[in-house]
Amino acid sequence: MSDFKFAKYTEKIRSMLPFWFQMRKQPAESIGLQFLNFFGIQLDDIEYILNYAYKQTRIEDADTKFVDIVYKAILPSYYDMSSIKIISTKHELLSKADKLYDFFGLGYNYGIIDNNIMQPDYYFLDIENKIIYVREAYDIDDNYEGGQITVELKDGTVNTFALSIHQIWNYFDEFGALLSCPRLYGEKNEEYKNRILDVFKNPANSSKKGLANGISRELGMRKHKIWKDTNEDFVIKDSMVIANLIKVKNEIVKEEEILYTPEGYLVIKALGTNETYVDVSYISGLEIKALIDHSNNKFSNETYNANGMPKDLMLKYVKNIKNNGSIMWDDFMYNEACWIQNSDEYKVDTFGFIPATYDSNIKGFSDYGYFDKGGYERW
Repeated sequence: MSDFKFAKYTEKIRSMLPFWFQMRKQPAESIGLQFLNFFGIQLDDIEYILNYAYKQTRIEDADTKFVDIVYKAILPSYYDMSSIKIISTKHELLSKADKLYDFFGLGYNYGIIDNNIMQPDYYFLDIENKIIYVREAYDIDDNYEGGQITVELKDGTVNTFALSIHQIWNYFDEFGALLSCPRLYGEKNEEYKNRILDVFKNPANSSKKGLANGISRELGMRKHKIWKDTNEDFVIKDSMVIANLIKVKNEIVKEEEILYTPEGYLVIKALGTNETYVDVSYISGLEIKALIDHSNNKFSNETYNANGMPKDLMLKYVKNIKNNGSIMWDDFMYNEACWIQNSDEYKVDTFGFIPATYDSNIKGFSDYGYFDKGGYERW
């Protein structure tokens, strides 16, 4: 009994007992303290959960290991879900999870809320929508780029179904919703977190630099590399790199410090600062030709007057772009609940989020009613 370990809150309770109590003097021999330890463990659990939840309110502390992606196989509408006997991969049988709690592994590895690599390989059945969910992309090959699973029915029929990504809404999606920076398809938490922080590091606006920042962030075109030794040159081999927006330690690199090789590579001259593992970021795959072609007299005369003010045609272009192709820069969608696409598969592709307590009150807008935007319904 001398090696018996008590919960943290059990020790706090013991320390507040009178010194002559047996459970304070000889805790390992005390049956009463062992009974109190049950409640101490519960209090430890509650503290852990509250601390974990509080950390998720700050993006810097949010848990990047929290589940973000699962995979799904959408079965035909005529499929009888009750006749499923076995679901397997090429190498193993999958176990059925009756509850989402088990599917996400929250019952394993106490103290860790993450993807839980120690849990069995589970699948979960959505009987109503005829969807099978699994945690991994099994058996990827040329024919099944997203993975595959095999389903055997009770009558011996065997079918193979392709897997596709199913994104799990979590804390980072809440941050992204506030900043009009939705998660890219298949994007993991760590990469998404960096893109959300990029909203503040590289703000978007209507300037050439701002457009490059915004477009690269929306499309995931900004890359981060590690400069292992600043005493040596750093070579960038990616194509279509915007040279005047390369950053080292979040500072723009001066153009005179960048060299071009005959192969088309960019080279940042050695800094000679004896630093190691320095962050280098740049935009790759984006090229901006021109914002306005002032040399095109016909276009300029049709869209601007002599004072440089936009004419009705230019205003029409701007209105059409904002209404039909808006990417919501400098806009905030108050009380947005869900965007629903008018298609046969909207039940699968729909995404949305529950309005939080910090959403604005839209009572003053209640008379404006329903708004139809290019095939999308906004509620």
